[in-house]
Amino acid sequence: MKKQKIEIKAISAVEKVLAYKTPKNEEYAGVCLTNSRYNFQVALRVQQRLLQCKIKAESDLGEYIQVREVQTVPVNYAFSECLPEDKDVISKKAGAYPDLLVPLREMGFSLLSEQWKAFYITVTANDGKLPAGRHELRILLTNNAGEVLAKTTYVLEVLSDELPKLPIFNCNWMHYDSISHWYQVPVWSEEFNKITDTYIQNLVNHGGNVAFVPLFTPPLDTAVGAERKTVQLVGVTVNDGEYIFDFEPVKAFIRRAQNLGMEYFELSHLFTQWGGTACPKIMANVDGEEKRIFGWDTPSIGDEYVAFLKAFLPALMTVLDELGVREKTFVHLTDEPNTAHIEQYAKLNAIVRSLVGDTVVMDALSHYEFHERGLVPMPVVDTGSYDQWAGKCDNFAVYYCCGTGKGRSNRFIVMPALRTRILGFQVYNAGSAGFLHWGYNFWNAQYSLAQINPFVDNDALGAFPAGDGFLVYPGEDGPMDSIRNELMSDAWQDYRLALLAEKYVGKAAIKKIFADYKLRGMNVYPHSEKKFLQVRARLMQIVSQREL
Repeated sequence: MKKQKIEIKAISAVEKVLAYKTPKNEEYAGVCLTNSRYNFQVALRVQQRLLQCKIKAESDLGEYIQVREVQTVPVNYAFSECLPEDKDVISKKAGAYPDLLVPLREMGFSLLSEQWKAFYITVTANDGKLPAGRHELRILLTNNAGEVLAKTTYVLEVLSDELPKLPIFNCNWMHYDSISHWYQVPVWSEEFNKITDTYIQNLVNHGGNVAFVPLFTPPLDTAVGAERKTVQLVGVTVNDGEYIFDFEPVKAFIRRAQNLGMEYFELSHLFTQWGGTACPKIMANVDGEEKRIFGWDTPSIGDEYVAFLKAFLPALMTVLDELGVREKTFVHLTDEPNTAHIEQYAKLNAIVRSLVGDTVVMDALSHYEFHERGLVPMPVVDTGSYDQWAGKCDNFAVYYCCGTGKGRSNRFIVMPALRTRILGFQVYNAGSAGFLHWGYNFWNAQYSLAQINPFVDNDALGAFPAGDGFLVYPGEDGPMDSIRNELMSDAWQDYRLALLAEKYVGKAAIKKIFADYKLRGMNVYPHSEKKFLQVRARLMQIVSQREL
């Protein structure tokens, strides 16, 4: 029997490998720093179907190497129909797209005829260091009997220098009710905490440095009049109209998050989303009975809630001082208010800032009028609004979400890998104080009216383009990564690489490199993987030359 042809290619992580399209960014060597999380791919194609194949990486870096199978996921709502001029997507059609990264199974995997299949190779020491030097990774495809069917080699040079710490905040909101629903464990139980810690650790390992603290059940993506599952950390007791607070669960959560590597803390919103007209759901023991004392039915600036805040917020600030984290804590009022809400926001702002002192108030909002009124010390603006703020506000961060504009970075499943990864260079070049995203693990339908199965439904039941609501899938004992989660990790390492190169040649030189690359603001960049890799190579060359 004639031996069939098996193709094997090493591919850059800046490309998504599609079943019926030959990968174009072949890459057989790379350079990283000793504290990097480094990704590349291996793509395989056979003429005739092969069952029970296995793949492995042999190297002196063995203990630092993770090989995962790239699986496609079903996409129904691929991209916004409101953006017909936006062509920078893999496709706007429903279909199966590569996204989920799955640990290798003992039984192996199948290769289907004439289809490319990719595997993600991740080299990382997590919070340790990779050994400096030149390392060969021999990637072997074998059958179930151990016979080598195909092989290739990737050479990774690890420089002894280290990427600096990310100097800006990087927020991804964790949805604790989604964890409780999926794993069927009570909120804040020992088992829940154990699982949640794996998600926090995953976020840290991928560049996150801000823990979202659910003081009360976050009033986010909740239908008016409806409730999300209670995830409140603060214990509240009401005796004869007096409030007594138990902050021990908050302290324990913050300490755990710190031990896992979190540096900043953002407190759940004090008022409802889209204008702050009502209160978050707050549960309390009232004269011995557990009941809801605030919610959609209580006005945000009513006397009752203002009295509550006057008792609660100063006590909370004392706790943050005790923990030594107040200077790295952000207070949220309401998410995504617009100009129609500006007077309401001004009232909320006056109340809260009188109670939290110099603790930073930060909200996602994009209308410059809020800054002109001096209403928010740390505005977080949509990347599409960046040009309206650039040069006018010295201290603002950026976010993006379900809406996007032509060519703008985002992390939808149907977007090319580069469109997600370019964010790191953009945020560095723009001088943003940080980045925020609403959906690390939102496994709910829009407005949280139902829970979804993220392996099947990735668009919040048709509400948001596929992938907008989450970066990780729920594995058996913790998160399973997506390609997009690794791309975000790579993006933040790109930022840190630019910062390291700046240390050696100055910011002006790095800005010149980006200007040569035609990178401008948060919206303009060449949609070319080759050019992007050339820019990264220039930065890495600056670093490597300093080691000589």
